[in-house]
Amino acid sequence: SLFLWCTVTPLSQVREGLGSRENISPQHNMYVVGTIKGEMYFYDFKSKQIIYEATDEHANRVNCLEVSADGNVLVSGARDRKVNVWKIPEMLLSVKDKKNVKPFKPIKFTESESVRDVSFVGNKWILVISSNEGFGSSRGGKVSLFTLDFNLTGQELGKLKNKIAAD
Repeated sequence: SLFLWCTVTPLSQVREGLGSRENISPQHNMYVVGTIKGEMYFYDFKSKQIIYEATDEHANRVNCLEVSADGNVLVSGARDRKVNVWKIPEMLLSVKDKKNVKPFKPIKFTESESVRDVSFVGNKWILVISSNEGFGSSRGGKVSLFTLDFNLTGQELGKLKNKIAAD
């Protein structure tokens, strides 16, 4: 078990049920935990230390974490309706640069409802499922598609969505 090698507080909280999602990026020797408080902790397998703490990127429960097949992108989704895209190599460079006083910031998208699940579609797209988490009568939900090619313009993305809808 991954919990055996580290006794720092966040992992002990995970054992007590405060961690809501975990994922691994073996390419970067990294283990990521998202908590019910919206915090995210990045652990290094080799040093057995926390290498980065993101305590304000989500306002509450992290519902999903997904790592791309190549291990270079992490996507987190939460009850706060936010989808955060973490470029892992850039984050690791920012952590290693001790002169860098600014925290690493992921690329952010906001959904209209709580993010329930995220998944990669190939190497270029992120599929996001969101829905209401309340007890109200609304049983709605939404599926969104976000590109990982951040040079793609909104107009091109709109054309692609229209083509998908027509097919």
